[in-house]
Amino acid sequence: MKEFRNCLLKARDRCEDDEWALLNAREEIVRTMTPGEAYDALAEAVKLTEEQDRPFCFANCCWLILALARKADTTQFPPEALPIISSLKSKANLLHEQHELEEVLKWFRI
Repeated sequence: MKEFRNCLLKARDRCEDDEWALLNAREEIVRTMTPGEAYDALAEAVKLTEEQDRPFCFANCCWLILALARKADTTQFPPEALPIISSLKSKANLLHEQHELEEVLKWFRI
């Protein structure tokens, strides 16, 4: 997760130009994890999503959450992340990324 966070930070000023870097980082991170590690990383990925203030970064974090959930083969949302769902919804509305968050919430049946 630190690697993806660093990739996001480096891309902040040029997010739209770094689509492939973020995609490659996301795929590499998830590829190297076990299903258990992927599940354990979900809560941190949700919190990272909440921190984003750019639409492209927010969307990439949503995609990371979905990739981790697929790797973990779970629809169980991390309980420790439940309290920030309303904050995520507000952030998604602000950034006009409701669709990306909706995909996450549908996956977890929230």
